[in-house]
Amino acid sequence: MTFDLDTIRRTNPLSATIGGRIALTRNGGEWLGLCPFHQEKTPSFTVNEAKGFYHCFGCGAHGDVISFIADYHSLDFRAACRLLGGESEDSAATPHQSQGREPVATTPDPYADLTAADSGTREIAAGQAVRCWNPKRPDRPWVTYRPSLVFPYRDKDGGLIGYVLRIDLADGRKITPQIRHARLPDGTHAWTHWAFDRPRALYNLPELAAHPGHQVLVVEGEKAAEAARRLFAGLPLAVTCWPGGGKAARHADWSVLQGRSVVLWGDADQPGEEAMLGWHDRQELWHDGVAQLCHMAGAKTIRFIPWDHDKPAGWDAADAECGGMMADELLAWLSARVRNWQAPMPAPATTMPQEEAAPYAADAEIPLPPYDGPEIPLHEHASDRSADAPPFRILGFNKGLYYYYPRASQQVVALSAAAHSKAHLLTLAPLAYWAQHHPGRNGFDLDAAADALINAAHRVGLFTADRLRGRGAWRDNYEDGRARIVVHTGPVAYIDGRAYDPAVVTGEYVYEASPALTLKPSEPAGTAEANRLVQICKRLCWENSLSGDLLAGWCVIALICGVLAWRPHIWITGPAQAGKSTVLKDIIGRVVGFFALYMDGKTTEAGIRQLLGSDARPVILDEAESEDQAAAQRMQQILDLARVSSSGGTVVKGSTAGKPITYTLRACFCFSSINTAVSHYADETRISKLVLRKNDAPEADKHYRQLTDDIDSWFTPDYAAPMLARSIAHIEVLLKNAETFKTAAARILHSRRAADQIGTMLAGLYLCYSTKAISVEDAEAWIKERDWHDHTALGAVGDETRLLERLATRRLRVPTAAGIREVTVGQAIMAVHGNPDSYGDWAAELGANGFRLDGDHVLIANNASPLKKLLEGTPWAADWLRPLRMLPGAEAAPNTYFSPGLRSRATRLPVKLLGMENESEAVKGADPASASRSAISA
Repeated sequence: MTFDLDTIRRTNPLSATIGGRIALTRNGGEWLGLCPFHQEKTPSFTVNEAKGFYHCFGCGAHGDVISFIADYHSLDFRAACRLLGGESEDSAATPHQSQGREPVATTPDPYADLTAADSGTREIAAGQAVRCWNPKRPDRPWVTYRPSLVFPYRDKDGGLIGYVLRIDLADGRKITPQIRHARLPDGTHAWTHWAFDRPRALYNLPELAAHPGHQVLVVEGEKAAEAARRLFAGLPLAVTCWPGGGKAARHADWSVLQGRSVVLWGDADQPGEEAMLGWHDRQELWHDGVAQLCHMAGAKTIRFIPWDHDKPAGWDAADAECGGMMADELLAWLSARVRNWQAPMPAPATTMPQEEAAPYAADAEIPLPPYDGPEIPLHEHASDRSADAPPFRILGFNKGLYYYYPRASQQVVALSAAAHSKAHLLTLAPLAYWAQHHPGRNGFDLDAAADALINAAHRVGLFTADRLRGRGAWRDNYEDGRARIVVHTGPVAYIDGRAYDPAVVTGEYVYEASPALTLKPSEPAGTAEANRLVQICKRLCWENSLSGDLLAGWCVIALICGVLAWRPHIWITGPAQAGKSTVLKDIIGRVVGFFALYMDGKTTEAGIRQLLGSDARPVILDEAESEDQAAAQRMQQILDLARVSSSGGTVVKGSTAGKPITYTLRACFCFSSINTAVSHYADETRISKLVLRKNDAPEADKHYRQLTDDIDSWFTPDYAAPMLARSIAHIEVLLKNAETFKTAAARILHSRRAADQIGTMLAGLYLCYSTKAISVEDAEAWIKERDWHDHTALGAVGDETRLLERLATRRLRVPTAAGIREVTVGQAIMAVHGNPDSYGDWAAELGANGFRLDGDHVLIANNASPLKKLLEGTPWAADWLRPLRMLPGAEAAPNTYFSPGLRSRATRLPVKLLGMENESEAVKGADPASASRSAISA
C-alpha cells in the first residue's frame, strides 16, 4: 500500500493542520505555540509553513505534517496518511507510477543509528554543565546546557533511563528536554536528545513499585511532583507524573496503577484540566486524559482536583510550597475539593476487577479520602446563600493576634499586626480583591488594607479558640436562635440534610475544613435495622450479659459525642481469644469506623490530643496495656485526657512560641486490653468495664462462624450512615431520654456519677428499640431489673481511702523476742495503740517513717522522705496532705517531733479509720513477740 505524500502535504497546510489542534500565534514569518509533546508554560514550538516543518526548541520535536499527526494521535505512518485523506492504493502501479514517478519515501529516522548505553557512574546534577548531542540538528548537533533542575527517570528496579532537564533560557522561556546516554554513530558515548522509549516510565517509579498499598497522587510535571513529595513526606502517598508534557500522557505506561487508588491534580489552567480529564481538538476528535488512561490500566478508584479558577494560571504544588503553604493546609485544601471521577462507559474486560476494600480498617483514612457530597464546587452549591460574599470573614482579635477565615483555605489564619504583609493578605483574598478595595501603585495600598482589617477586627471583638469546631456532630443555633445539629465531615457541613461549604456556616462557632471523613448522606435506619446492633452485641460471650446492651448503646452515642452533655467511656477486656478483636474491628469498626480515630497502646496523650484537635470523634485505643512503669504512666496520662473529655473540659498547654494552646475535648473513648489500667476512683466512675470470657462450649466455633456471617451480612459499608442519620433525626428524643435515664439511675444507684456514666449509653440502647421518649418510671423499672456493680463504680472507694490503705500496708522491720520481723504499718499502729508501754521500739520505727500515735489518733507527717519514697510512682507522690485531709475526722496538727531529724507539721486521723479499734483490745497485755506473731498470722 502506497500514498501520494506530495498530495497529502499540499492538501493539508502545515499551519492549518497543527493550528486545528493547538493554539498558534503569528510570530514574524512563523507560528508559535505551546508544544503538545512536552510540558511547558512558555511557547517554544514553531511552525514554518514556507519550509514545511515544525520544530520545538524545548524537546527537539521536528517533522512535517504527517509526522505531526502520527505523533499527536499516536498513529503509525500509514494511519496518519489515511487520517489526512491520502488515497490508499494496491501494490499495483498507480497513474503516477506509470509515468515513472516513485512514491515519496518517509522521513528518515534520525535515531536509527543510536544505541542506548549505560551511563555508568556519570550522573547529572543541577547547575552542572551538560554537553548533549541532538541528532535532529545534523548541521550543529552539539549543545551545552546548565540545567536549573534535573529529574532522573528510572525503571522499577532503580536503573537509570534518562533525565528530564529544566533549562531556563535568557528570554524567560524554559525548555525541558528528555536526554539519554547513547552510543553515537561514530562509536562515542554521549548524553543525547532522545525521548524515552514508549511506553514511557512514570516519574518516581521505584517508589510506586515499592509501596503498592499507597495512594497515588498524579501531578503535572516533575517540579510539582518533587514539591508534593516534600510537602507530604511521611504520609502513605506516592507522587508521580509523566514525561513529555500534558499531551504526552498517552505515551506513558500507566499499568503500575492497576488496582490502586489514584488522585489527579493538574495545573490550575485549561491545559492542566485537559491533560487530566481529556479534551476535544478543533476537529472534535476526543483525546484521552490521565483519568481515562488510569481507568484503562485498571485503577481501583480515580479522583481528581477540579481547576480552581481563583488560583493563578498554572498554579501547582511547587507554587503552593513556594507560597509558604504547610502540608496540613495544602492537604485540607485538596481534601475539600477532591471529586470522584466516573468512567463514561464500562471498563474494558482487561481491567482488574475492583476489590471491595475494608472500609473501616484502622488505616482507612488516607491522605486524600473520597468526596461523596455534591459534585459541583461547594461555593456554587445552592445552599450557599452568598455567592457574592467576601473571600474571607473577620473573626476578631485576641492578645495581639487578628483572626480571619478565608473561604479558599477554610482554615483560620492568625496574624500579628506586623504580619499583615502582602504575602499574608494574599492568603486571605486574591490580588484583584485588594486592588479593587484598596487601590495603589504596586497592586494595592498595603497600609490601607492592613488598617482596615485591624480596625474591623477590633469592632468584631474578642475571638477565642473555643469557638473553633472540627469534624463531628455538634449542637449549634441558627442566627435566629433556633437549634440545629451540624455534622461536619471535613470539607462539608451537613445541616438539615443539606451540604454546606463550612465557610458559609455562620453563627457563634467556626467550622474549619479538615481531611474528609467518608460519609454518605442517608435516610435514617429503621427500628428493625437499628435493633440488629443490639442482637449482635448480645451474642458475644460476656461475663455479664448487660455488657452487650451497653456496647450497643455506646456505639450509637459515640457517633454524636460532640452533642452529648456527658461522654461515657468503655473498656473491652478479657483473656486472649475471647473476641476483643471482633468487638473492635467487626462491630465498633463498622458502626462508628468512619468517624473514629484508631490507635494502639504505644500512642501518647499528646498524640491523641493533637490528632483530635477541635474534633468531636470516638477514640479507639487497642492494646492499652500497662506492662511496665513507663507504659503505666503513659496510659494514666491518656486516662486523664479521657476524664477531662467526659464533661467536655478544656486542656491548656504551653508552646515554644510562648502562646498557650487550648484543647476542648469531646471524645468518647473505647479501650481494649487483657488487663485494665484503671486504678483511680475518678477513672472508675467514667469507664464501664465490659468483660468478655472465652467460649469453651462444644459448639463455640459454629457459634462464632454464625456470628461473623451475620456481622458481614448486616453491618455492610452502608450501615453506619443510616445509624448516624437515625441519631440525628431523633436527637431531641435521644437527649431527653439520656436525662431521663440519668434521673432514674441516680434514684436507684444513689450515685450521680454512676447515673451520668450509664444514662447516656442507655439512651443510645433505647434508640435501637424505639424513637419515642421513655418515662422515668419505665426507665427505673428497666434499671432495677439488672445488677450494675460490674459496670459502675458503686463499690469503689475514693482515692483518699486508697491512699490510707497504701500507707497502712507499708511493711516495717521491727524487733521481737524472736528477732527482726516484718509487719505492716497498720499492724504496728494496732500494737502500739493497744499497749504503748510494751511497744516502744515499734513506736520508734513508726516515727522514723513519719507516723506517731497520739491517744486514739495517729499523726502522719506532711513532709517525710520515707513517705515520699513509699509513694513514688503514685498520684500522691507530690501531695499526700490534701487527700488525707479529705478523710472523716481528719484535722491539721502543729509541728510534731517524729524521730531524730524528722520534725514536720502533720495530719491527725482517728485510729478507727484503720478498722482496728476492736483488734487492738485483743493484743493488750501480750508481749511484743506474741503480738507480732498474732499480727503476722492475721
